[in-house]
Amino acid sequence: MVSKIETPALVFDQSELVSLLGLGLIAREKASVKVLYAIKALALLDVLEIFAPHLDGFAVSSPFEARLIKDSFPGAKTHFTSPGIRPKEFSELCTLCDFISANSLAQLKSFGSVIGSTKSLGIRVNTKVSYVSDCRYDPSRLGSKLGVTIDQVPQLLADSPTQVEGLHFHSNSDSENFHELLDNVVALINAIPKWQEVKWVNLGGGYLLEGVSLDPLVEAAELIRARFGAEVFIEPGAGLVRAAGYLIGSVLDTFEVDGKRIAVLDTTINHMPEVLEFDYQPDVVGHLDDGPFEYVIAGATCLAGDIFGTYRLPTPLEVGQRVVFREAGAYSLAKAHRFNGVNLPQVGILDPDGQYRVAKRFDYHDFASFWKSND
Repeated sequence: MVSKIETPALVFDQSELVSLLGLGLIAREKASVKVLYAIKALALLDVLEIFAPHLDGFAVSSPFEARLIKDSFPGAKTHFTSPGIRPKEFSELCTLCDFISANSLAQLKSFGSVIGSTKSLGIRVNTKVSYVSDCRYDPSRLGSKLGVTIDQVPQLLADSPTQVEGLHFHSNSDSENFHELLDNVVALINAIPKWQEVKWVNLGGGYLLEGVSLDPLVEAAELIRARFGAEVFIEPGAGLVRAAGYLIGSVLDTFEVDGKRIAVLDTTINHMPEVLEFDYQPDVVGHLDDGPFEYVIAGATCLAGDIFGTYRLPTPLEVGQRVVFREAGAYSLAKAHRFNGVNLPQVGILDPDGQYRVAKRFDYHDFASFWKSND
């Protein structure tokens, strides 16, 4: 089947999406939390339609994301937070979202009264508890733009002219250890005087769900309910979609330079930007640590660093052969772009019965319309 797919292609395995959804539902049941899907990871409507009937809502970060959910799933609950909101967007967000967390004291003063009169108002908190080694992806980094610092929360809850009903933090990135989340919850509870209460706490995302122990999540949720009597939310993004996506490219050329075999594909790391942004090397189907044929697998653009990585394969690559990258479901389509005019990958869905269908296809008209003026 792979050999027949037009490339480049980003393919989502529906069975795997359902399996990941199941992990989210297990977390919800075991920890008695409400699970939101953070659509920044992947907002493909085919995927949202699978998740919407089963999860408790969506986490959004912009008016466009909020409007997409409102238009597609009118009854769905939405949680919103963003470090950048334009004044003219305040009233629109009130019509689109159910829970809105201010990112700063300035935001709270600017729109707190507007939001608080119609929706549940929260505040994003920087717990200052960090486990992310790369500061580019650390919400709790020194000087972070994301949330008010934890030491400011007690005074904020006491002095805010508009009632703050919820606390929201998101303190990790691609973690497989919910003990780190538990540490954040303990820090939050210890920082807030016992007489101060909130109605809900959003634990954010940044945690993967496959093969991890949920016990610390259960303990964290129980601590929050015991301390505040509050409703608890989590909002996984990548954890519900990454493992379900595959980026497929075709070999355009192979040659040798300085003793290294190079294979150039018709896709590019610009279709999977975390390769460059996050120094992430995706897994290639067929790679063997002791494989006899080593290749530098590269993308089709003129960017010298358009390199997926070095892989060892059991047989030589040939022009026209497909190369399949795993773990491509999150932050690929959401960030993909057309540098050098290389077309975006078509988007396909692999149904549970093994049938492949194209969900989205891009062409020259999409490229040209982007560069043409509106008139």
